[in-house]
Amino acid sequence: MSSCLKCGREIPEGQKICKECGLAGQKQVEEYLALMEQIRWKRKKRPDGRFVVIILTGVIAVLFVIAIVFLLSLFSNEEFMAKAQSSICRRNMSRIMDAINEYYEVNNSYPPAGTLNPSHILIRDDYLNEALRCPATKHYYVLVKKEGKLTVICDSKLPEHKLE
Repeated sequence: MSSCLKCGREIPEGQKICKECGLAGQKQVEEYLALMEQIRWKRKKRPDGRFVVIILTGVIAVLFVIAIVFLLSLFSNEEFMAKAQSSICRRNMSRIMDAINEYYEVNNSYPPAGTLNPSHILIRDDYLNEALRCPATKHYYVLVKKEGKLTVICDSKLPEHKLE
């Protein structure tokens, strides 16, 4: 049930106006609704979706530029580059040692010592996909016999470029 805005009495269901107030109460309700409509139009509207998308796009673009600048400064750092090259070199030597051990298991002998160039048997027989090079010097790795076993060395002579 609803109440009359003028006198406060309850209006029975099915009726639109108060029996006591009559049309005067209905007029007051219409004035109230018109006032509410004006207030609703005066309220500040929320920003539409396009504005939010433009702001978010700008923020993302700024963060992207900051990330690129950070990465460029990181990669231009000589110490970082030296660490990355030594890590790649050790990983390459580890792959070569895996290929040497696989060759030994299959042939029961080590491959010939020497420079690991594209014509080496480890490359020709597909134990390695390609002849790997040190990223610092761009030289091929060298296979040498030490204590009866074949091992790989990097000719860069850098202390970080040794297989542990």
